[in-house]
Amino acid sequence: MNRLKIIIVVDWFAESMGYAENCLPKAFASLGYETHVVTSNVKPYFNFSFYNETYKPFLGPAVVPCDIKSHDGYMLHRLPHRMFFDKPQIKDLRRYVLDLHPTIIQTFEPMCIPNFDILLARLSSDFPLFIGSHIHASVFQTRLKGKNRLFNFPWILYKYTWGQLVNHFAELCYAISKDSRDIVIRYMGIHKDKVKISPLGVDTEIFRPAINENIKIEKDMMRDKLGFKSSDIICIYAGRFTYEKGVLVLAKAINYLNKKDKKYKALFVGNGIKYITQIIRNTPGCTIVPFVPNNKLPIFYQSADIGVWPMQESTSMLDAAACGLPIIVSNNTSIKERIEGNGLYYNEGNFHDLAKKIEFLSDYKYRKRMGDIGYKKMIEKYSWNCIAKNRIRDYHSRLQFL
Repeated sequence: MNRLKIIIVVDWFAESMGYAENCLPKAFASLGYETHVVTSNVKPYFNFSFYNETYKPFLGPAVVPCDIKSHDGYMLHRLPHRMFFDKPQIKDLRRYVLDLHPTIIQTFEPMCIPNFDILLARLSSDFPLFIGSHIHASVFQTRLKGKNRLFNFPWILYKYTWGQLVNHFAELCYAISKDSRDIVIRYMGIHKDKVKISPLGVDTEIFRPAINENIKIEKDMMRDKLGFKSSDIICIYAGRFTYEKGVLVLAKAINYLNKKDKKYKALFVGNGIKYITQIIRNTPGCTIVPFVPNNKLPIFYQSADIGVWPMQESTSMLDAAACGLPIIVSNNTSIKERIEGNGLYYNEGNFHDLAKKIEFLSDYKYRKRMGDIGYKKMIEKYSWNCIAKNRIRDYHSRLQFL
């Protein structure tokens, strides 16, 4: 085991998800590094109004017991929480992380509540702190209430107060994309020289194309189980069923196509607002599968033909691409690099245009060529193991100067 001890701090956590806080520590551990995830005893979105409706059937109770256990090769520490305004704060975090004697601490957002305690711990220790920025412009713009500077005053205040303190102590901030980088510099006070683009990744050990006979057999069985024919063109979406995700645009596109040709189908994997869920369920050609654990997702992508995310970006795009699917996304997406050569854009919100793009991908050879490009890209640039190795190099580089 390497001497480097990596502590990842995140305000909430769910074992069955495929977020960065799940996959990055798993990758560190697989490379032989002692890794700990310190979090609270609540699940993601635990205090959101949609939790019981959307996530509880999958994730279970919003608040869980505190414990310490081994998970995916790393140690998971769940500590009690208290509320700081509407955010969970991990109790006794400063003392706890100091007792772990970290070599490196990694958090995921400049504004995350754990950073308060981590910076206090940093005053009495010399561990390097690395942060991140995982917010895209498509999400962040909803937090900006207008162009009037009065509406943006809280961001200005943050940038020149707390943001400056975080910037002072942080070694690097990993922004997941160019727009994320711009946001963290413009609104959160992190100096441009401290921001490095490091994309979110995909676990290429489990997300891969159906290239061997066993997976092909499982894929055919899954298609049959879901009621799909071998000749069907199946579009897959995975995630929350909400308005901002644009799932109804996909349902409308499939309804339009299905009236012309029954081979066009859609598979929605997830859960969400009951009203939207009912519309999807009652739309011809649309099938719903509830949320499944991250390690159970690959077979659904392998059983589909095209990945579609009509509005907001999602790491599920990477999962689909790693399984060899071409993907269709909004023309407003800010992460063009994810689909260059392996996907298409459609005019956001226009289901007729989305239907046209789906029809364009009905040719198997064209889909296969794009899917192969996407799979190769995921292996070379988006594998969590590759991302972890790059982070390790940065960690060691900073330690040399301490």
